[in-house]
Amino acid sequence: MATLDFTSHAQNLPNYSHDYRQSSTGALEGSPQQEAFPSRSSSRYTLPEPQPVAVSQISIFPRLHDRPPNVPPSCEEQEAILENARLAVLNSPNPDVQLMWAEHTLAHVETCIEDDRRHLRVQPDRPQTPHVERQLQIDAINIVNFLANQEHPKAEYMRGLWQEFGKFGYVQNKAEAFRCYKRAAAKGHARAEYRMGMQFESTNEIAKALQHYKQGEHLGDAASCYVSCAR
Repeated sequence: MATLDFTSHAQNLPNYSHDYRQSSTGALEGSPQQEAFPSRSSSRYTLPEPQPVAVSQISIFPRLHDRPPNVPPSCEEQEAILENARLAVLNSPNPDVQLMWAEHTLAHVETCIEDDRRHLRVQPDRPQTPHVERQLQIDAINIVNFLANQEHPKAEYMRGLWQEFGKFGYVQNKAEAFRCYKRAAAKGHARAEYRMGMQFESTNEIAKALQHYKQGEHLGDAASCYVSCAR
């Protein structure tokens, strides 16, 4: 994943106080039944002044103190970047900034999950998700679900992926995923056309698949263009 930098997006945001914290309800992280992403006036996350928490240690490589600009941040540094941007992103009026943060955050969470799976053979599973990673995951999933409920095309597409592949608390449901892609595509989301084409191709409906690949190519989607040109 490319180096993540939210500085340019957050420069003009207010300096919000650190009281937008984890829900005290103990709800499942990002469950589809979880209530919508709270409004800025909500006190759902209001807790006493948070105590410092350690960033999860998942990298076996030493920290680079003078990291060259062409070297991406380590997992620990990436998590710190995401956590430092979290409060500003949650209060941002810009849904595209929120979704960009959510997308990078959930990619980071999946990296952590995959790392845990690799280590299960040689060490016991960790007793619980580290606090920082858990809070990042909850907020990222809430952002996507809230904006998908508002019919934001990228959020609809992201939720479609979760339903197609059974991620982040969703049971695998390709039919519902297709409906998410269709709504996103209707609003011009190019990659949604590609995913619809892939579903048609998986059922050997090649003519319908090609229609969606062509539409995705017309909208500038690289994957659609590659598949279309290969045929």
